[in-house]
Amino acid sequence: MGSYLKAQKSRKRTVTETLIEAEEDHLLDCPNADFSLRAAATLLDIILFFLAYSGLKHLCNALNTHLAHFQMPFPGAGAPKLQLLLFQLSLHHETFSQTVLLLLRISLAYFYFVWALAYAGGSPGKLLLGLRVIHSQTGRYLNFFHALARELGGKIVSVVTLYGFFSPFLRKDKKALHDIVFRTSVKKVHGVR
Repeated sequence: MGSYLKAQKSRKRTVTETLIEAEEDHLLDCPNADFSLRAAATLLDIILFFLAYSGLKHLCNALNTHLAHFQMPFPGAGAPKLQLLLFQLSLHHETFSQTVLLLLRISLAYFYFVWALAYAGGSPGKLLLGLRVIHSQTGRYLNFFHALARELGGKIVSVVTLYGFFSPFLRKDKKALHDIVFRTSVKKVHGVR
């Protein structure tokens, strides 16, 4: 006959851990988003990103115009470092504004696509349409490295092959090529029947 084994004491889970596990299970049970919903989210992302991108461009143009008219007298030998830096910027305002614009564009793309995907489960267009990008096996949101690889590598592969973007239309599981390669799923969360 079997012997009685004492129950092992395990650490109690917190409410947060329980809710996260319930959300992961729920996301795994949600249906995959179809091609038309994914295409609408992509179009919405293009529009929203373009608006933010052009806003940054106008902001940097205004900064460039302001620095072009900013005349600072040559600082003396004992001038503070900040005054020397401002003088250097006024001499090279065009280079400075182009550098700032480039850094802001890279930051915008990172926060719009990668950070939002890792932190909230999707880009703003996907989130507005009730879509979430999760890991196919665990149901978890992607970590930052996985999100960066999916957005850079996966999207480049999808664009180059062209099959990548149309595969959700052709496949039964509705996954794009970058979803297959990086083991992700785009789930329809709101309006599930």
